[in-house]
Amino acid sequence: GSVTDPGEGVFAYEYGALVPVTAVPASNYVFVKWMGTAVDHGLVLDPNAAVTAVDLETGSADVLQSYTLIAHFCTKPKACTTLVSPITERTAFVWGDVLDDGGCCSRGVFRHRNVSAGGPWIVEVTASKYVTGQSFGLILTGLVPGATYEYAAALENPAGQSAWGLNIKFTTKPFTVSDGCIKHLQDAIDMAVDGTTIIVEGDTLRESVDLGSKELYIFGNGMPTLIGDDVNPTIKV
Repeated sequence: GSVTDPGEGVFAYEYGALVPVTAVPASNYVFVKWMGTAVDHGLVLDPNAAVTAVDLETGSADVLQSYTLIAHFCTKPKACTTLVSPITERTAFVWGDVLDDGGCCSRGVFRHRNVSAGGPWIVEVTASKYVTGQSFGLILTGLVPGATYEYAAALENPAGQSAWGLNIKFTTKPFTVSDGCIKHLQDAIDMAVDGTTIIVEGDTLRESVDLGSKELYIFGNGMPTLIGDDVNPTIKV
């Protein structure tokens, strides 16, 4: 971009002058703000407006004052999606890289969806801003254990949002019934939501459980067999 009024260079004005200034962005760029010592001293009427003015009625008329004024422009950023890590039953840390911030600090943007359930895309934005060469991440929470998700990363700055990076798929860890934290199948069922995968470790498990109205995937060393009614079935693995 360029400064068309008064132009670009060094200019001299009398004390008390009100100097109009105009910034014009190049194609695919946007004006962001004015910067420089004129802004630092509060002389620019609106530092966020491309067309504004500089009020030189400050200081002493007998003392030579000099100030700088720079127009800041930016264009859309560029991002790529990187691998997800770590992954738990209900959370996943997704990542992206800033290939080009476009001239401004940019926020990370992620879209993700539950592929197993055929869910819609959900878009979330990072609280922090990033510059070229940095990585940015977001923790996805409230995920379904044992479900497959896909996500993609992008960036946004005052010029707009970048194109989405490649979609990457991952599968959350299933609930595991073993001698560890979850010792009983009913405990895993109580914590589960629709679509959850539960893995039963060991050779044989005989336990009466209440599935309620949940739709779950329960696996073990062999295919599970349901015995009994819908209210209190017995699952043999």
